[in-house]
Amino acid sequence: MDCLIRFLLLLSPLSGLLAVPVEVPVFELAQPFWDNACGITPSPPPTDLIDSLDSTEDEQDEFSEGNISWHEQLAKSLQKVRHQLKTARELLVYKEFDKLYIEVRRGVLDRQYIPNWVPSKGDVEAILAVETFTANEIARYLPVLLTDLQKFAVAFEQIYRDEYLSYDYSPRQQALHDLIGTLKQTLCEIESALWSLDLSFGPAVGRTIMSQKERDVPDFTHRMIRDNGVLFKYRDYLSGWNRLIRVKQLIRALKK
Repeated sequence: MDCLIRFLLLLSPLSGLLAVPVEVPVFELAQPFWDNACGITPSPPPTDLIDSLDSTEDEQDEFSEGNISWHEQLAKSLQKVRHQLKTARELLVYKEFDKLYIEVRRGVLDRQYIPNWVPSKGDVEAILAVETFTANEIARYLPVLLTDLQKFAVAFEQIYRDEYLSYDYSPRQQALHDLIGTLKQTLCEIESALWSLDLSFGPAVGRTIMSQKERDVPDFTHRMIRDNGVLFKYRDYLSGWNRLIRVKQLIRALKK
């Protein structure tokens, strides 16, 4: 009996360790990580975006979140979004993604492996080309930012899946894991901004936006070309939005 008791005492710490849950890879989740990134259930009921933005200035001035006007809340929300975008951009430098994909040598024809639906800096430059902004026009672009980053999320989920299944462990795998975590935080911050401004946004981008052909690249080299191309677009897109939020036109508009 004494031996049995000692055996059970020795076994009990091990049983606690065995009970520790194993993290499920993001690509195995039934609900994509970018769908309801804040994990709030149920989500706050959205209002109509156009009706909200087309309301009069007086109506928007009556908006209050702790006696904060709609325009003040917009400035506050944009500051938080920009901070998170900057954090996501800095992660690419901190994790040295350029070195992780240094073996990639892209040719003109190699660009065919980069999904064309992935946003690029041109999408941000088109917004930057607008000479003046009003607060309402700025707010209209937040759902666009959310959707564009969800498209990147679709691509990164597949990129992480390929890396995860190719090796037991790699520096790229850990870096991509951290990238996805930061991207999810960024998406949550944008969702929070839209909720705080009482603005609606559409359903999350589906995984089907990425075709099977784009997922099943022919070999390692072309997979690296695809992955590095998406990362290149992501870096430029984040930089573009950081610039967009801080330009003088936006600052002047928010002070009105």
